[in-house]
Formats: sequence, structure tokens, C-alpha cells
Amino acid sequence: MFKIGEMSRIFHISVSSLRHYENIGLLRPEYTDEQTGYRYYSTRQFETLDTIRYLRKLGLPLTEISSFVNNRSLADIRRLLELQLVQVRQQLKELGAVERQIENRLDQIDRGRDLSLGLITEGKLPARRLAILSRRLDPEDDTELQLAIRELDGGGSRASVFLGKIGFGLSADSLKRRTVRPCDFLFVVLEEDEEHDGRVLELPETFGITLRYIGGHDKAEENYGKIFSYLDEKGRSPDGPALEITMIDQGFTSDASEFLTEIQVPLRPF
Repeated sequence: MFKIGEMSRIFHISVSSLRHYENIGLLRPEYTDEQTGYRYYSTRQFETLDTIRYLRKLGLPLTEISSFVNNRSLADIRRLLELQLVQVRQQLKELGAVERQIENRLDQIDRGRDLSLGLITEGKLPARRLAILSRRLDPEDDTELQLAIRELDGGGSRASVFLGKIGFGLSADSLKRRTVRPCDFLFVVLEEDEEHDGRVLELPETFGITLRYIGGHDKAEENYGKIFSYLDEKGRSPDGPALEITMIDQGFTSDASEFLTEIQVPLRPF
């Protein structure tokens, strides 16, 4: 016979867990000394405890484990494992999404060292899916901005607001008038497979210009000015919404000299 402390050491499980298993009827001691209160376990219970530990490692709740241990059958264990397999696959899918988000954030940080900072470049703009909140707002009004972000993220969205995903959009009309403040909509870049119950704007891959600059949204008007001068010089016209994307801000660093913002403007064909 083995005392509870010995069982704890043999199976690397806490005494409190063994007592909890007893209280819920999952694993009762073989014998309890009425005078001393000492609990004793036998080798017959080793296999049961092995089963409990195995199923716990798979993430099964104690209620399910208790039901199985007290009424064991192949059909029951198969059902439990099939249900757990579904949950594990869902968790892997969610972890895959988190992995992609982390990779994207690392890519953004690395792009902050890009030698093209401050230069206007022409090229393909990637296709994007944006969860948007159509509202004219000033990005420098922090109270208004934070409330709008919470509304966008909490209004039925399953895509969490994440560092490096928030941005501001200008409509084609605003670009034509060259009015950059207030912006026309707030957006969150949706990662692959992310969903949103609100309005989603799907932008196809297109050709346009990109300007990546050191600083936050307080420097956007100055940099839009550079873009408008470039368009005049090249005789080009914007086509569709412009995106002002937060890449690195105070969420990443407290050093304002490391802030990074990117502006993308689609261009009309010649």
C-alpha cells in the first residue's frame, strides 16, 4: 500500500490534486485509516491514475474523464478522443493564425530598417482585406481614436486589434480635393482567415505608390504633401482609397524616432 505522499512522488502529481480527485469521485484511496485519516493506494489504482494523467495531458476536462473512468468502454474512449481531436485541430488553426501575425509583425519591424525610408516608390500594392469603420475622425484626437478602435474591434469582430494593423483611409474624393484630415475611415488589416461581422473592404492587387516615413500620424499631412507634389510632377492621378498604415508606434517602442508609418496610394493607369 502507498500513502498519498508516496503516490504524489511516484506519479509526479500534487497531493492537492489527488485529494481533489478523491473529492469528485474520480480516484478514491483503496483504504483510509479512520483513526489517523491516512489514505492508502494500491497498485490496482496505478493504471487508473495513468489513464487520468494521459487524458488530462490531452486536455480533457475532469468531468469527462470521471465519466469514462467510472464507466469504461472502447466506444466511450473513442468518442472522447474524437471530440478532443476536433478541439486540437481548431487550436492548431488558431495557433497558425497567431504564427502568421507574429511573422508579419517581425517583417514590419525589419522593414523599418529599409533604405527606401522617405522615398516615394512605384510598384504593386498587395491585395488587402480591411475591416472598416466609416467615420471622419482626426487620428491625433486620442480619445476619439481609441473609442473608434474599440467600436471597430468589439462590434462583432473576431479579428483582434493587433499592433501594426490599425490604419486610416482617404476616399478618392478626399484625394482629389487633397484633403487629408480628418480621415474618411478607420480600418484594421485582416490577416488570412480572419473574419469580421461588420463591413469589410476588399482591395485587389493594384499598381500605386508607397511612401514609408519615420514618424506617426502627426506627420501624415507633410508626407501627403510630398505625394501630391510627386503626382503633379509625374502627371499621375490617384485611383481609389489611400491607406495610411501604422507600422511601428508606441505599442512597439517608446522611442518616437523609431515610429514608422506607410502611405499607399493606388494610381490610375496612363
